[in-house]
Amino acid sequence: MNASTLSKVGTGVVFAAALVVACVLSTWASGAPDGLEHVAETLGFADTARPSVFIPTPLSGYTISAIPAALSTAVVGLVGCGTVFGLGWSASAVVKAFHARRGLRRQTRENTSAR
Repeated sequence: MNASTLSKVGTGVVFAAALVVACVLSTWASGAPDGLEHVAETLGFADTARPSVFIPTPLSGYTISAIPAALSTAVVGLVGCGTVFGLGWSASAVVKAFHARRGLRRQTRENTSAR
């Protein structure tokens, strides 16, 4: 097994573990407010929150209104996990392409200067 295959297998295992956490374990998540909501409640400005006019939030409150609550949390976890994984994968592709192109330019420069 070469390094590239091992890397892909490792990425798959990590992604699968993240999906299990996001889809299965999230259904048992605490109903207590998260850190930001807790601070807002403690400082007394939680009741001033209102929906954003500029940016729609389809997954607000970690739920989707058309789906039952327990399943909704798992679906939102799946969407969030997929989004983060997709962004990371895209960033990785951009960095790889940058380094590949930079290496190609460096080789071209070295070949030109050697003549």
